[in-house]
Amino acid sequence: MMPRDLSIDQLTLYIFGRVGRIASEDITLQLINTNSTSISLYGLEACPLLKSNLSSLDFVVNRLFMKLFETSTIDVVKCCQGRFGFDLPSVS
Repeated sequence: MMPRDLSIDQLTLYIFGRVGRIASEDITLQLINTNSTSISLYGLEACPLLKSNLSSLDFVVNRLFMKLFETSTIDVVKCCQGRFGFDLPSVS
């Protein structure tokens, strides 16, 4: 059972720790999107967020993709985000 009182990056690390490199990137992203993102971003639609808050959330998502695809190039990250249909919090 997944703990529910963790931040988005802690939940992401928890998922990485459980599935490691065994699961495909698609499965890992589905798990993260279903569990981490929905839990952590729940209720943010009702709160007005500053641009700096959205940038911080975008940073977490970008770092997740960098770790998952083992890259440090933002162009590769953006390509992977588009390919997997993963929108940044500032876009959605």
